[in-house]
Amino acid sequence: MTLRDVPQDEDDFRQNLRLDSIRALIGDEETMRLLEKFGGTRIFIPNHVQSKRAGKPSKILQFLSYESAIKLSQVFGGLAYDIPLARNFRISYYRARGEKPVIIAQKVGLSRSAVWKAIKRLRLGTQPPMKRAA
Repeated sequence: MTLRDVPQDEDDFRQNLRLDSIRALIGDEETMRLLEKFGGTRIFIPNHVQSKRAGKPSKILQFLSYESAIKLSQVFGGLAYDIPLARNFRISYYRARGEKPVIIAQKVGLSRSAVWKAIKRLRLGTQPPMKRAA
């Protein structure tokens, strides 16, 4: 898939571009770097990525590997992309790596209780759900 394969209307394209597309393209680790650095902001994805050895390397290489930057530029090059906050994905990611809810709360900008609610909603807890009294 390249930019030529998508609708010409950039707004429609931006709306169709989802976190899952980025994850499928560059993987969870690189997606997390992108989210941690730019979640909630807009970034420009260059048409051509210049390597770190070039006189002026592409800014995207400050937080992504060269391979991931190339993949993004091949598909989304030339576009400004609004990076989502993706809090549920980030909570799931951190929880799967054993992070405690208080640490996750600090990383995603939520209260500890909001993180616990998300964990329960996403069923990421390490303990079985409590049984209700009859």
